[in-house]
Amino acid sequence: MANLYIIRHAKTAPTHPDGDHCRELLPEGKLAFTSLIRKLQAQHWQLDHLIVSDATRTIQTANILKQILPNTPSARITPEIYEAPTSSLFEALQKLPSTANNVALIGHNPGVSRLIELLTQQNNIALSPGTVAILEVKVHWNELAFGSATLTQLHSP
Repeated sequence: MANLYIIRHAKTAPTHPDGDHCRELLPEGKLAFTSLIRKLQAQHWQLDHLIVSDATRTIQTANILKQILPNTPSARITPEIYEAPTSSLFEALQKLPSTANNVALIGHNPGVSRLIELLTQQNNIALSPGTVAILEVKVHWNELAFGSATLTQLHSP
């Protein structure tokens, strides 16, 4: 079994002059996410893969994670998951090697919330900014399908 950490980027500015893709984290978003990850650090996360949308806000969120959890691998910047349909999120996860045991995916709503709903067959999941959902995946990544994971923890800033 593997662990999947699905993370919605931390709280952002509502707009950016260069468009949505360039929106940055707000100071309070950085602070709240930093505080949450410091609390969760006691669980001794050992991520072996980090998949991140190419939006500024998800990269900034990943950088906070990497600062607090120093053994976190380099992020695999994945443009295909920027505000993507859940099918693209599934594809990104299904491409993981079978050796991946602890994977974090940092993305956007509604995609990340819908992904959790499909993987766990639970309804009404709505991640707020900076929320971390921890799922236990019961199958190999290439077999990932609806209902193949269990939501074990949900942490919001």
